[in-house]
Amino acid sequence: MHESPILSVSNLTKSFGRQTILEDINFEIIAGEKIALIGENGTGKTTLIKLISGLLKPTSGIVKILDHDMHDNNIEKPIIGICLDELMLDQRLTVFENLEFYSKLMSTNNPTGEINKLFEIFDCKNIIDAQINLLSSGMRQRINLIRALLNIKNQNLLLLDEPTKNLDYNSKNILAQNILCKQDYTIIVATHDIDNIASWASKIIEIKNNKIVIKEI
Repeated sequence: MHESPILSVSNLTKSFGRQTILEDINFEIIAGEKIALIGENGTGKTTLIKLISGLLKPTSGIVKILDHDMHDNNIEKPIIGICLDELMLDQRLTVFENLEFYSKLMSTNNPTGEINKLFEIFDCKNIIDAQINLLSSGMRQRINLIRALLNIKNQNLLLLDEPTKNLDYNSKNILAQNILCKQDYTIIVATHDIDNIASWASKIIEIKNNKIVIKEI
């Protein structure tokens, strides 16, 4: 029996002006799959992540998560987590204030408990009251990841754009062990860090010349 996909991408094309970044992209992801999205700089990895999340509108084509059109503003969207390469935190607030605000938007149960648990996992409890703009780039990336992981038990899909950027060796291991290798999470990871892909990914999607090539692992 064919399992219904969590994510379905059909005939997806994205152009900026006269430049086509992605052309006629088609693929599906089922629950529990871990996808490594690879490709050279500028090939469209971040663009595809944004299209899947609904943050960016396609030129043509459809993105559905649990059969919900992610670009139909008239329907309630499924819950997803997203960590973009660009910072998605309010520089004026403390770390805890940022995460508390976002957890309320996500209707997270017991947000304080969830935040503290993730702080412990990522070993950054000592900066909970720090201003975002005073943190190192590596610490900001950890907080960006924690933000994406809030309410993960209720998320249908987790999208990570270059999640290991600015992370030290220990933080990369924490990410792999606690997130990437968890069987019950469905994840797409856009990454240049390809050395350890085989340890967690079930499939590779490579973007090349505006198209994709899918490789089983």
